[in-house]
Amino acid sequence: MRITKNQLKNIIRDTINEAHMDHGSETTTSSPIAGDLMKMVSSCMEMKNDPQKFFMMCTLICSKNSNMSAHCMNLCCCLCENDSEGCRMCLSKICECPGCCEICKACCC
Repeated sequence: MRITKNQLKNIIRDTINEAHMDHGSETTTSSPIAGDLMKMVSSCMEMKNDPQKFFMMCTLICSKNSNMSAHCMNLCCCLCENDSEGCRMCLSKICECPGCCEICKACCC
């Protein structure tokens, strides 16, 4: 049986979403729920037209938690490639830090 690239992406996305749902009780109150995360992704994707705003958000995030620098770099790559799913995954990782999540919410929502 063969599956297409899109089918594989959907399976991976669904598995990740289920894993997040299973661990929902472990998240902090500042972690975004699915709807907020999707709003952040959409807004972040629009930042491609305002790179200064995007750079400022990443600077604030890295200043708050230097461990997020790799996720910000990946977020930048995803933005350049118009990869909204990759953007969602990066923002999800960044939002594991409550302070960074607040920065994302302020900049993206």
